Amino acid sequence: MKRTLLALDRIQARLENELDTTEVRTERDAGYRSGISEALVHVMETKKRVATQR
Repeated sequence: MKRTLLALDRIQARLENELDTTEVRTERDAGYRSGISEALVHVMETKKRVATQR
């Protein structure tokens, strides 16, 4: 479990960094950021579920 949470923490940090560094210049960029945001929500939900199973 601990390894899973650490991996999810790393994934979350990478997604947050990508979200912070990506500028919206085109509609495609906006879609990319939207996808990152959605992935980030899924990671956070998964972390919550894993933490409650401990």
